[in-house]
Amino acid sequence: MIGGTLVTIHGLWSSAATWGRLNEIWYADEQLRGLRIQPFSYPSPKKPQLPFSTTRVPDYDDVAQTLATWYKVSLAEERDIAIVTHSQGGLILQRFLIRMLHEGHGRELARIRSVVMLTCPNSGSEYLRSVRHVLGFRYHPQVGSLKVHDKQVADTQRTVLQHIVSATGVDGHQCH
Repeated sequence: MIGGTLVTIHGLWSSAATWGRLNEIWYADEQLRGLRIQPFSYPSPKKPQLPFSTTRVPDYDDVAQTLATWYKVSLAEERDIAIVTHSQGGLILQRFLIRMLHEGHGRELARIRSVVMLTCPNSGSEYLRSVRHVLGFRYHPQVGSLKVHDKQVADTQRTVLQHIVSATGVDGHQCH
C-alpha cells in the first residue's frame, strides 16, 4: 500500500486526458493501492495564434506560476509527492522548480520525493520543426521554447542541476 501522491504533467498540444490509460494501470496495480493521482493541466492549444488575436496562450513562465500556486494550495497537505512529466511538461516542471527556489521556497520542494521526465526536450526538438514553422507555430509561446538550444531552457536546466540535483542540503534556495 502506498500513501503518496503522483502528480502528472502533460506535454505540448495535450491535456490531462493523455494520462488516462496509465492512470487505469496505476489504479489497478495492487502494490499501488492508496496512491492518489493528481493531474496538473494547463492550456496548450493546437492552433497557432492568429495575428492581432486578443487570446493569449500562456508561456512556460505563466504555466510554472500556475503550477506553483496549484502546488501550494492543492497539494498543501501532501507529504510524499512523485511527479511524472511528458515532453514539454518536463520543461514546465523545471521552470516551476527554479521559480520556487528564486522565491526562497526550497524547503517546500522537499515534499517531492522523485521526478520522472519522459522525453523531455531539454535541448529542443527537431520533431516537426519545419511543419511548426510553416503552419505559423513559431509565434506560439510554448512552441517557441522548443527550438534547438533555447537559451532560457538551457539556463533553467543548469539551475536545476546546480540547486536541486547537485544540492548539498535543503534551504530556501536549494533542495536536494
